[in-house]
Amino acid sequence: MNNSAICVLSVITGNSYTDIEKDFNLLERILEVHINSYLARMGYEVYTQYTQMCGAFPFAKIHYCYVNNAHYVVMFQNGKVYDPINSSSHSLDDYAVVGYIAGVNKIGYE
Repeated sequence: MNNSAICVLSVITGNSYTDIEKDFNLLERILEVHINSYLARMGYEVYTQYTQMCGAFPFAKIHYCYVNNAHYVVMFQNGKVYDPINSSSHSLDDYAVVGYIAGVNKIGYE
């Protein structure tokens, strides 16, 4: 099963998709609280900015974003977007709705 939340966690943490999916019930929808809990267990802190505005700016080295009320993407510090479902997306401006942006930092690292 291709799950954008797991893909995003793999990009952020460097852990394999296979290892991450073992921590989730893939029959249930993966929510922000589940992503944040996994990241906390892996030693990350998350700062979330809720917005309905496209073109929001990056405020951390790496972010995960919930877009089009449908799936997750990664946004890097330079504003470029990695979308595991749509390879033609390159910025948050490519989405009609950006529900929220979560900046992620490894605890103890700059």
